[in-house]
Amino acid sequence: RAIAEALEGIPPRRIPEVPRTLRLSGLEPLVFRPDLNFVNIGERTNVTGSRRFARLIREGRYEEALDVAREQVENGAQMIDVNMDEGLLDGVQAMTTFLNLIATEPEIARVPVVIDSSKWEIIEAGLKCLQGKGVVNSLSLKDGEEVFKERARRVRQYGAAVIVMAFDEQGQADTLERRIEICRRAYRILTEEVASRPKTSSLTRTSTPSPPASRSTIATRSTFWRPRAGSRRTCPTRASRAASRTCRSPSGATSPCAVPCTRCFSTTPCRPAWTWASSTPASSASMKKSTPSCASASKTYSSTADPTPPSA
Repeated sequence: RAIAEALEGIPPRRIPEVPRTLRLSGLEPLVFRPDLNFVNIGERTNVTGSRRFARLIREGRYEEALDVAREQVENGAQMIDVNMDEGLLDGVQAMTTFLNLIATEPEIARVPVVIDSSKWEIIEAGLKCLQGKGVVNSLSLKDGEEVFKERARRVRQYGAAVIVMAFDEQGQADTLERRIEICRRAYRILTEEVASRPKTSSLTRTSTPSPPASRSTIATRSTFWRPRAGSRRTCPTRASRAASRTCRSPSGATSPCAVPCTRCFSTTPCRPAWTWASSTPASSASMKKSTPSCASASKTYSSTADPTPPSA
């Protein structure tokens, strides 16, 4: 009664309008704001991305495998990708054990986790162990709509975000038209039938080859997410994001490698972007700066003479 009397005549708090954007979390939040730069996903905790990590997991040395995850976060990874798809492993047991151990390490658990697997039972085992909001990599329509909807509902119940691959019953999308068709179909199913609140239209992952890995390139062997403006033409929400690897020159300079154009999905950029001048980046020491197609010439830079190329 005293509280009611004290608040008499005072209007209730106005609920703020929260921007609709992708929000992930470990122990700490990771908000995909419009001004957010590239998001680094450390992939050394992937049995196909690190021989050392794969060997430690096969031998059951999980405490030492945690050091790999810790190094990723200390070197700047804002998310870590955990994959246990290996023929000699019990993927469900390995994923469960490793994620439970991560949860006891605050310096690792503070970042969101990407559960990466081609097997649904491994993905679900990982979802049961996540704290915060992680990401499932990935779902696709290759097994049909009913399976896609059932798995999407399960992911939603576990409170995770999802990456949708551009696959359907006919296979991988190999043209712009097929990519738009599959992504539009997946988007419609997720927003109209599964009823997920859309925060990004879709997430497509297109990876290009990376140079040979070494212990000195842990910080650069990451996955970068960037907006793809083309989705705005077909989906009524924010732009989707695409993933690409990075390339490292012999002098140490890094740059995005083979990133599709953010305006038209073409691999020939319509605005300046850094690409490798050779098809074999590991053995090439030169990079070129692509210019718009209307330009009359392009300028080539040598990574040995100019180890820090100007920003595009």
